[in-house]
Amino acid sequence: MRITFLGHAGLHIRTSAGSILCDPWKNPAYFGSWCVFPDNSGLDWDRYGRVDYLYVSHLHQDHFDPSLLSTHVSRAATVLLPDFPVPDLRDQLEWLGFTRFRTIPSGREVQHEGLRLMVQALASPVDGPLGDSLLAVDDGTVRVLNQNDARPADLGPVLAFGPFDVHFLQYSGAIWWPWAYELPSAAKRAFGAAKRANGLDRAARYARAIGARHVVPSAGPACFLDDELFDLNDMACDDASTFPDQTVFLNYLAQCGIDTGMLLVPGAALELDGGSCRVHWPTERSEALRPFTDKAAYLRSYADRMRPSIEVGKRRWAAPGVDILAELKSWFEPLLELASHIRAGIGGPVLLRIRGEQPVVIDFPAGQVRRYRGETCRYQFTVDGRLISRPSGRLGQQPVSEHAVPRPPHRPL
Repeated sequence: MRITFLGHAGLHIRTSAGSILCDPWKNPAYFGSWCVFPDNSGLDWDRYGRVDYLYVSHLHQDHFDPSLLSTHVSRAATVLLPDFPVPDLRDQLEWLGFTRFRTIPSGREVQHEGLRLMVQALASPVDGPLGDSLLAVDDGTVRVLNQNDARPADLGPVLAFGPFDVHFLQYSGAIWWPWAYELPSAAKRAFGAAKRANGLDRAARYARAIGARHVVPSAGPACFLDDELFDLNDMACDDASTFPDQTVFLNYLAQCGIDTGMLLVPGAALELDGGSCRVHWPTERSEALRPFTDKAAYLRSYADRMRPSIEVGKRRWAAPGVDILAELKSWFEPLLELASHIRAGIGGPVLLRIRGEQPVVIDFPAGQVRRYRGETCRYQFTVDGRLISRPSGRLGQQPVSEHAVPRPPHRPL
């Protein structure tokens, strides 16, 4: 088996029974705020897109890149589909032109064209409204676990599938908490330090429980190349940063007595054959590792390269003439009418302070969207009006490139 690391949670798994492309992500996501670290834009995506199987773990934009999928991935690929209770993932992939699907019952091993497969679909509230999933693959010689973002409470199906030769898993923060919240600086740092410590510890506990021969940190962190966000990058191993890089996690594993950690970069390939494992680097090893050995300079150079495209994306945000209040009413009020339990749970009005617009209240008890009347609101959000109106003038649509794509879901704050 040969596994090429494609950056973030992206993997290309080549076996004698077919090839699998997992969670390919290249284009900046979330209004250009999240970028792949290290940069993977130079990979031969057409080559990696000529595969037998496609696996997309869930619909977060750092795992589901519709522009990349529509441009580079073969529509002849069979989608290995997690058995989610809602059809959103399948709907999005069908919209992009994929027609072949094999739904894998959650937590059950299946035999498929010479491969033994298992997908565990996670859909509890803690996994978010878009769910999550993991993939286990056995080609008869090597077993790999692609856990990515998934946090299974029940490891029984995973352990029954193993033991594993290689384990890919998330260890770094993947949400904006606490940095996007209005908190005192000291509180942000305290919350950030706790989140960082909890994330590293949780990932190390998974690594110990799975016990794979090799553990590869993946699915994070994103990097932040917009000038306004650049300081969120963890360039000095700050204990309060929620975005530690791969080397931080590998050092943490070593401190925990786990010596199976392995660092990969986009384009690096693992050649696995029974008990042996060899790494093929895309360039000289010292050059390939520069994002970690000279991180600050690397990120500044990367930001310089990306600045023009980020600025182009920002210019597309503007949508003059959109009546934001009317659009919000048409979007939220039908949902509020159906959501009596959620309305009661929130139990009060939510204030949207919209830069460049009049503030708006989503009144959950009343089931209404209206102008702010000066009342006390426990929950408040401050948002750039351009991000709400969107380029198309329709709420909920966020183009991620010049290609026409379906509505990509949002990662919650």
